[in-house]
Amino acid sequence: MDRNPCVNLQNSMEAWNSNLYFRWGMRKAIRLFFIFFKINWMQETEYRVNLLVNSLMGIIWSFTFILFVQVIFGHVRSIAGWTKLEIMLLSVTQMLTWGVMNISLLPGMSNLSGKIKQGSLDMALVKPVSPRLLMAIADQNIDGLLYIVVLFVTAMTLANNINNSLLGLSIGGYILLVILGAFILSNVYLIIHSTAFWLIDLFNISHLNSTIANSAQFPPEIFNPKIRLVFCYLIPTVFISTVPTKVLLGGSILPSVLLAVIIAIFTFIISQM
Repeated sequence: MDRNPCVNLQNSMEAWNSNLYFRWGMRKAIRLFFIFFKINWMQETEYRVNLLVNSLMGIIWSFTFILFVQVIFGHVRSIAGWTKLEIMLLSVTQMLTWGVMNISLLPGMSNLSGKIKQGSLDMALVKPVSPRLLMAIADQNIDGLLYIVVLFVTAMTLANNINNSLLGLSIGGYILLVILGAFILSNVYLIIHSTAFWLIDLFNISHLNSTIANSAQFPPEIFNPKIRLVFCYLIPTVFISTVPTKVLLGGSILPSVLLAVIIAIFTFIISQM
């Protein structure tokens, strides 16, 4: 038998309202992001020399690891099947993913422990917007914009030297995977930082963050199987640099993106809980 038409109509209206609410929420989130971006941009450009110096120092500090790779490959030809240029591209991709996350997602998370301790987080909890969204967009590192541009150009240059026939689809997949990698890493970080609700003072948590992020600068094949299980799969750091790098060099795009989306949704649900 056909269902009651009134029930069908009610279900259709509920689906329409849910879709409308989702689209309204996305527009609101994007609008809030650009409002806070404008505010943070105005604050940073008050001291333009400081902004430029911070941007350049971040770039110089990041490229010291590339010099380290040069020293290593002065003695060997490859590491776990990865050539010198491929390792460089892997490192640049890791730094690029970190830079994307560091613009907006990381600053508010780093201050979570202090806000809980001081009680200032309560102000975010009572506002008519998701506290998680507010925490992610309120504080932004504007000096990371130049950092991201330089790293992206460097990644494209390295990839072109490795593979002269770069495809636009591979570049698009690479960009999408870098964004997804930043999102996955931010979810993992939020799970770690959320322990501040019980432990309160997590003054040295940044060292754990750095260890997790820096492990993605190396090919997963060089790790012991047990360490690889933890740092590459239980903590999915392979999506920070390894997967985007392989896609840029001609790897399968669709399976990589689908798997990254699944991991992103899974880590988001766990971190939200």
